[in-house]
Amino acid sequence: MLVDKGRIGLDRPTRTWVNDLIRTERIEVAELSPAVAVAAGAMAGFHTDPADRLIVSAARREQIPLVTKDERIRTYAEAVGDLDIVW
Repeated sequence: MLVDKGRIGLDRPTRTWVNDLIRTERIEVAELSPAVAVAAGAMAGFHTDPADRLIVSAARREQIPLVTKDERIRTYAEAVGDLDIVW
């Protein structure tokens, strides 16, 4: 969606970019489980974007760093203190 809206640009089609990215050894894909979804809905003090909530919830649950420059996520991460942000 971000590519379609012109908010980010990729050097190849989105599906190819994602597939290339997840094949690297440094990337870990977090599972979207029922526990992650429930925790996403219960995040106090976080904005209402459901995609951001799921992303943050998955990273917190799996205790994995999250790569983002999204200021709302970074601000939330500082407040809760249990989410490592890279970038």
